[in-house]
Amino acid sequence: MKKRKHKKHKAKQFLKLNKVLTLSILSFSLVAFVSALVFIAYSLGFEEAKEQQAAVIYQANADNKLLRNRLQETLKEKHYGVTPKDVKKVPKAEDTITQRMQDIPKVTIKKIPQTDYTQVKKPKLAIILDDVSFPSEVRSVKSIGLKKVNFSFFPVTNKHPQTAELASREPFYMVHLPLEAMHFTAEEPKTLHVNDSIQKIEKRLSEIKKDFPRLRYVNNHTGSKFTSNNQAVTKLYKAARGLNLDIIDSRTIASTKLPEVYSHFNRKLLSRDVFLDHQSDVNYICGQIKIAVKTAIHNGKAIAIGHPRKHTIEALRACKSYLNAVDLVYVTEL
Repeated sequence: MKKRKHKKHKAKQFLKLNKVLTLSILSFSLVAFVSALVFIAYSLGFEEAKEQQAAVIYQANADNKLLRNRLQETLKEKHYGVTPKDVKKVPKAEDTITQRMQDIPKVTIKKIPQTDYTQVKKPKLAIILDDVSFPSEVRSVKSIGLKKVNFSFFPVTNKHPQTAELASREPFYMVHLPLEAMHFTAEEPKTLHVNDSIQKIEKRLSEIKKDFPRLRYVNNHTGSKFTSNNQAVTKLYKAARGLNLDIIDSRTIASTKLPEVYSHFNRKLLSRDVFLDHQSDVNYICGQIKIAVKTAIHNGKAIAIGHPRKHTIEALRACKSYLNAVDLVYVTEL
């Protein structure tokens, strides 16, 4: 009896345990099912919320774009008087540029010839060397190798018997005409004076022209007193013109009347710009040569006067390179 009761008691306990387990499983399953439903529902709701949010953002952007477009159109219409309809009528920029390019006439660009600097005209400088009397002086000057030098020879006298012969060998020459000075220690033979008549002046010039048949120019030797006298200069001018001669003013005095007389007769006067060898010093003479070159460059032409002396020849040789900046010419080319 006891065993049966014990078996029944165990069976009841087993069934009771089975019920508890079954209920637990059912409860757990129900909870899981509900949880799944809740999760699915939540997921569906979240996605929907996201879609709604995206739709709202899209609509907001569309509205903003529309507002911006309307605002731009309003501004154009307000400030420029241009409406969207007008914009369609405006030609495209590239079409306008193309049309304008076609309207521009074609220009033919001519080739610019290259400058031949060897043909460019240099300033002109005439170097006159006065008091030339002897063959040794001519040889010394020519040894320098200058392109052109204007030799001004003394008239033929007992002191200078060879001058006409020396001049005849040169392509161009002048005569250094002695005129009365304010002060001098040794006056040249047959010097012309202020009180000489025009006939005496004409006679003396005729003698000189006979010795120097190709003579075209004379320049004064000394002559500070003569050239500062208007009447004397006028007589000399008329006598020279009668023999087809012209005068170059050596400017031995600042008060020379030659410019005044030449201006009165509407004639062009050539006169000295630079005196080269007032001092017998090579450095000084080189400095004067530079001044002569600068004067020629500034004015386009210049006349420099010197003598065939030792220091002058040495200076011309030493400073010869400075003369490359000018064209050495005869006075007939000025």
